[in-house]
Amino acid sequence: MEKAQYERVQFNLNQELIDYRDRVDDLYELTNKTSERTIEYERERIATERGLHAEAKRWLMQEVSERDNKVSSLRLELRNRHAVQSLLPIGFYRQRDDREDAGKLKDPGRHRDHSPEWSDRHVGSREDIGKPTADYCVQGETGQEELSGFWR
Repeated sequence: MEKAQYERVQFNLNQELIDYRDRVDDLYELTNKTSERTIEYERERIATERGLHAEAKRWLMQEVSERDNKVSSLRLELRNRHAVQSLLPIGFYRQRDDREDAGKLKDPGRHRDHSPEWSDRHVGSREDIGKPTADYCVQGETGQEELSGFWR
C-alpha cells in the first residue's frame, strides 16, 4: 500500500510539475508576445515621432526659405529705391500733372539734415503738409512709397 500511495503521490507531483511547466511556458510566451508587441509599438511610436519631426522640420525650413526670399526681395527693392533716390536732387519728387509745379525742385538750396523746417517723414517743404501727395513720392532715406494720402 505504501508503494501504491508513493506512486500516486509521485504521479500527482509529476502532473503538478507538468502543469507548472506549462504555465511557465505560457507565461514566457505571453511575456515574449507582450515584449514583441511593446517593442513593435515603441518602434512605431518612434517612427511616427520621427516622421512628425521630419514633417515639422520640412515645414519650418519651407517657412524660413519663404521668409528669406521675401526679405531678400524687400532688401533688393529697398536698395533699388535708395539708388534711385540717391540720383534725385534733394527735395525732388514727381507730382501729378495737374499741379502747376510738377516735377520741379522744392527748395533746392536746403537740405533736410541742416534745416529744422524739414521733417524726416517726407521730402518736400512745410507748405506740402496737409496737401494731397503725388501719385508717387520718394520719402526720406527710408525709401517709403506713398501712393495716396497726405503729407504728415
